[in-house]
Amino acid sequence: MPRASRLSAALAAAVAASLAGPASAQLDGKPPDQFMKAPDSLLDGSAHERRSQISGYGVFIPSYGIGAAGRYALPIFKDGFIPELNESLEVEFGGDFIFPTFGTGPALVVIAAEPRWTFHFTPQVDGYFKLGVAGLISLGPSLFSPIQPVAGIGLAYKVAGNLWLRAEACYPIMSLGAGLDF
Repeated sequence: MPRASRLSAALAAAVAASLAGPASAQLDGKPPDQFMKAPDSLLDGSAHERRSQISGYGVFIPSYGIGAAGRYALPIFKDGFIPELNESLEVEFGGDFIFPTFGTGPALVVIAAEPRWTFHFTPQVDGYFKLGVAGLISLGPSLFSPIQPVAGIGLAYKVAGNLWLRAEACYPIMSLGAGLDF
């Protein structure tokens, strides 16, 4: 899947760009690690409050179709596993509806449960890994297995207040959407 590889490379480049720190910090002569030690950045190991999030996505499966998805994220370990880092573990629950735009297969309803390990690089940029399971309900004859593994990476950018833009590359689905903390 060359498109999935390109999306993964774009997400990795965005995360790498966020790690470089703002130009103003570099112009002030501060090393980039000072930027990463700022409050709510990656090297801020203090206690943090995490909020639940609801997200909506447009989804794309190469050579199959397009659709829509929704997720609810519940914080489980608000300060993660590594005391020196600003990271957390959430569980996302939700569903997808995929219409077979590019083929003759059936429409699919997907019910997913996905633990998400999030690294809070800056107050505005998060990167995460997901590993979970999904149940597929085929709305027609299908050769799909009813249980599928889910694995992927994602990037979230805080636009303003509680609004986040999110992009994910999870096998086999690529998603672009928005999330709202509450």
